Amino acid sequence: MPQLECSSGSHMAMLSPNLDILVIGAGQAGLALGFHLSKTPFHFQLVDRKPGSCSAEAHYRSTSSLHNSQERRSEARLTTEEQNQKTIAFVLYPGLTVFDLAGPLQIFTGVSQLAPEYRTVVVGERVEPMDTDLHVKLIPTHTFEEVPHPSVLLVPGDCASTFTVMGNEAIRSYVRSAAETAEVAGSICTGALILASVGLLEGRQATTHWVYYKILEEFGAKYVRKRWVEDGKFICSAGVSAGIDMALHLAARLTDEETAWRVQRSLGYDPHPPFGSMDYDQLGAMSAIRAALSLAALVIAAKPKRLTKQNY
Repeated sequence: MPQLECSSGSHMAMLSPNLDILVIGAGQAGLALGFHLSKTPFHFQLVDRKPGSCSAEAHYRSTSSLHNSQERRSEARLTTEEQNQKTIAFVLYPGLTVFDLAGPLQIFTGVSQLAPEYRTVVVGERVEPMDTDLHVKLIPTHTFEEVPHPSVLLVPGDCASTFTVMGNEAIRSYVRSAAETAEVAGSICTGALILASVGLLEGRQATTHWVYYKILEEFGAKYVRKRWVEDGKFICSAGVSAGIDMALHLAARLTDEETAWRVQRSLGYDPHPPFGSMDYDQLGAMSAIRAALSLAALVIAAKPKRLTKQNY
């Protein structure tokens, strides 16, 4: 059993295999060590070397027990609260567009503050830093396994990384299974391509970023050029900023208009683009990009469609 000799030499700490700590010795050093240990999750006892003296041991044993019991009660209470809450889960994956995630996430974080029956989480294949389109790393709050059945599933998008994710078996499996049991499943921007790539939008009305609509149609979805589109339990938003509008609409649907309005007001969300609204007849160089992606749609969708047929 490893032992830790304290610098004062008046006592020692003995570490048991289960990480509990036994502190032997009286005096200021023992009391100080006991005080610091009471702030940690370790179970410990402080034992006075003098025969018959156990006041310090009793004091710190009770302090530690109280501290640990409070922690356990808090954890149990949190678990109970989470079980009673409806979970809104955002899928995080390497390379995604930060705005696709951050905008709607901000909306639903505000919703959860006003309507505590909802909680918002960010899920990923692993809880580790992931790069994004801005090269700002983000970390999921939970793994897929920890949130298998969210009430609401929302999938952000990107450009090339979205195409990669459409062939990622772990993400495909989670999106498919979570969407099947969710009350609402949705997407922001090209996140619709991920939903569509696992067969969830076939025959349904949906939208995505206007540059990528042909790829969406290649998966059998019916593209509609709107800020957001609902079809059954599925809801999709168009490019990037449209995710905020969709999130506010969905917030009202899940709670009520007053709650959604309070969130919008708290964020000062009152968009007035300096260059006006979109003119789809004047798209400039983006028209060429859309044309190229439209031609490549069949190739881009080929692997995901093959995986879907193979039940992956």
